Amino acid sequence: MKFKLLLVVMLTSFVFTSVQAQTIKDNKYNKLIKKEKYADALNYIKDRDFPTRSYWFSNWAQNLVTYALDKNFTDDMYDIIITLANNSYANTDYPDRPTSSVAYCYLTKPFHFMWTGDFEKAEVAYKDALARLEKYKEEKNINPKYINSMKRQIIYSFYSQLEFHKLYKKLTTMDVNSLPFSEQELYQLKEEIQTMKFNYNKPRKVHQYSSASNDYRIKSANEKLASVWLVEYQQNRRIKEFFYKMSSENRKKFFPNINVYYLFGDNFLTKEQEDQNTQKRKQALIAKYGKKFGESIFKRKIMIGMTQKMLEDEFNAPRAKDSFSEYNEYWTWSNLMVAIDKKTKKVTSITNLR
Repeated sequence: MKFKLLLVVMLTSFVFTSVQAQTIKDNKYNKLIKKEKYADALNYIKDRDFPTRSYWFSNWAQNLVTYALDKNFTDDMYDIIITLANNSYANTDYPDRPTSSVAYCYLTKPFHFMWTGDFEKAEVAYKDALARLEKYKEEKNINPKYINSMKRQIIYSFYSQLEFHKLYKKLTTMDVNSLPFSEQELYQLKEEIQTMKFNYNKPRKVHQYSSASNDYRIKSANEKLASVWLVEYQQNRRIKEFFYKMSSENRKKFFPNINVYYLFGDNFLTKEQEDQNTQKRKQALIAKYGKKFGESIFKRKIMIGMTQKMLEDEFNAPRAKDSFSEYNEYWTWSNLMVAIDKKTKKVTSITNLR
């Protein structure tokens, strides 16, 4: 009797383990994707042997975020994606690598609402994603360094995508002829808007997946995620140029709700801002060194009478310094040589070498 009981327990354990350890079969998964049975596809992979090595999970993460394109996307589907991301990350080999992959999984629901045009729900889902991430940190005791990395990725990716959607909506509904540009610039802008429309309205579907590294067809489809699903507006040179030329007054007038820094990066400066910074630097140099020397330093020109300290602080280091003279030290750049009086520490002569 004990032997039979032990046999039953062992058999049950074997069956349970074999079910839990089933690996994902690409063909079965992709058939469900082709039939647009996206909820079934997620349910199929949720209890299987999901890969945990970071480079595998990154590929899966690219696939999972495209579920945002499902018009019937549900909270249950989102829960499965978050659970897969969390469990996979908790067991990953190199936790510093896939933080951005996890972040994109958290953005699936916000991105879904963004693409359906419901920006209010997208904002709510974004805040919920950050709350879920915080909960994950507490429940699994994840290193705050990695959580903060995910959080930064979530914040920047969400708002950069949000700004692009807002910009697209604005450009495609406004009278662009009212913008303060030349006829040629307006022509180019209209061309760019047509290109944006074409790319924006391309048919999009949840991606298939392949664990085989040589399956170029599916791998190629997944690698197009950035260009097909997440629009690469930062590479849009013309749009960037239009904002570069536009004054802050006109930006506020025509695009009051667009944050160009999320669109083009934190380091983006408009021509107006660059000019303002240039003038600020010029005035600062004049205030520090006087009008004559301040303006000369601003123009990157060395003058007789400048001090050695001015050269050290405001110009590139010379390629050579020679002290063979009793009275002068000679500093040489590629195009000129200056003599500095050893007593007064001031420039006494300038020789052009070209």
